[in-house]
Amino acid sequence: MMRLIFIAILTFFFNSSVYSNENEIIELHKTKTLDQLVLENDSENSDDITDVNIEDINEEEKNKNITNEENSDSDDVEAEEIKSEIINISNYWENVNLEEFDFYLNNINNINSSLLKKELISLLVDTNDIELSENTNEIYYLVISKLLQLGEIQKSYNLIKTKKFKENSNEKFYQSLEINYLLSTYQLNKACELKDEFNSKKIILEKYLLEKTDIFCLLMENKSGEAELLNSLLAETEKEKDEYFQIIYNYLINSENTKDKNGDLLISNYNYSKELIFLYSAMTRIADLPLDESFLKIDPVNLSIPIILSNSTNMKVRLQAANNSYLNNLININSLAALYQSADFSSKEFNNPDLTIKNLEQNKEMIMAFYYQLANIQIFPSDRLKVILDFWNYSKNYDLEKIAYALTHNIISSIEPSIENSEFGYEIATAHLYNKDFTSAEKWLIFYENAEESQEKISDIKFLYDIYKSQDILSILEFIKYYNKDSSKENSKEIEELFYVIQQVLDQDSELEHALDLKNIIDNRSMTTVFFNSALEDKITNNQDEEILLLNLISLNNKKWTDLHPEHMKLVLKSFKSYKNSELLKLLLLEIFRSYKIL
Repeated sequence: MMRLIFIAILTFFFNSSVYSNENEIIELHKTKTLDQLVLENDSENSDDITDVNIEDINEEEKNKNITNEENSDSDDVEAEEIKSEIINISNYWENVNLEEFDFYLNNINNINSSLLKKELISLLVDTNDIELSENTNEIYYLVISKLLQLGEIQKSYNLIKTKKFKENSNEKFYQSLEINYLLSTYQLNKACELKDEFNSKKIILEKYLLEKTDIFCLLMENKSGEAELLNSLLAETEKEKDEYFQIIYNYLINSENTKDKNGDLLISNYNYSKELIFLYSAMTRIADLPLDESFLKIDPVNLSIPIILSNSTNMKVRLQAANNSYLNNLININSLAALYQSADFSSKEFNNPDLTIKNLEQNKEMIMAFYYQLANIQIFPSDRLKVILDFWNYSKNYDLEKIAYALTHNIISSIEPSIENSEFGYEIATAHLYNKDFTSAEKWLIFYENAEESQEKISDIKFLYDIYKSQDILSILEFIKYYNKDSSKENSKEIEELFYVIQQVLDQDSELEHALDLKNIIDNRSMTTVFFNSALEDKITNNQDEEILLLNLISLNNKKWTDLHPEHMKLVLKSFKSYKNSELLKLLLLEIFRSYKIL
């Protein structure tokens, strides 16, 4: 007797407004899956601190320009500039050197800057307006492949559906992507319909994707006899047996015959094909089997949602996937909070939190969830605030403070400044800044200052507030002049180097004296070649923004900001001072400051 468990998504509770009927999902899935809800999330609603205020700043500047230039001749100038910009974008894609563009994308594989990753994705998506031709067909292939590699399977799918590519050498790749997208987003009815359409056209895809999807669809339709026949034919045809597919298939047919003596099914012991990972994830979810950590390692963006939704998967792995999804703007904070709340802890564990945290050892995901739940069950505000402060401090050890601040935003929003909690004003104001709640941050800042707490911390938080709220680069320069370079800090020399470079790039006369330490004459950090530097300088001179971005991403591949040689950093900042009229420069500096633990 075949066992098919259609999973009802009980873990996540969304606002009623996000629910609607979905008639095209298989029978027991009448409401939208989390996958679909996530795909409908507006990626512009990012909580990333590096995105702070960019939309507001641009909108305010636009309104200011309209007000100041109303009924003036400069309207015509502005119109010409916009027209010129549109032509420039169009010319880039029309005149792009295919071999050079391929080289760019092949050498951009690991982008540590979330800001520049978004900028690259935005550039690639801009191709949507290019007319199809023999040359642009290949451009689209490179773009769609890179978007998929970056975890943007939806954007890849959208480009395929929008352009409706005619027969070309990349057709099988596009067809596989369409099937995989529907499987990855759990639109199983549509996946089966598309499989039927491809079968009718005698299409053959790599790794027997269509044949295996066909078998899966038959199992969902309770046609086990037909599925068994097709699977027997597959076994005879397939040269290398897909053990991973077969173990999940056998489990769907008869779960009891595929368990070991302990009743466990260790499917992670079997080899699997990366090209079929989305099919595996869909089958595994239907079978209610655990998805192990290897799925997350293969594709941490596209496979995060299936892992989050898998109730049988280890909670640590689900929390890892949820953290990753939130940081990549795939799920919102309500979804993340719901999973954090679903982690199972006993009353005994809550009664002795210190011992619980000790017993959890290095399981940082479960400790984060424990802190979150512990904060929510506190009766007295003072106890709740103490737990939250411990939560924030713990999260900073693993660069997860953004998550901790976001999860506790509702809690701290209900806390009013008072004498008893005045000493925590700095931490609370900082949390509000991370959450872009500038009104609350200012309220706590004023209270903290009036309470005459640490003058150094007051200056720190005021500068933080000014940096995040201001619309120009001057606040950064003022911060650099103010920043207290404590020689006892581990990275004080690197910070001084960074400030020196920034001041040089911004063409500002330094009011700080930078001592020359001639003892350190060798720098082990790698530097870009003179040929690369010359190429980037040329792009800056000619205002070729697209190449500026792509060349920088090549030079930053696999590098963190703290890995950069000072001269390399100078060149990067100089290029982004030119890029789009310095539009990203302030945000980039904020991201760099965070990587240096300055902010």
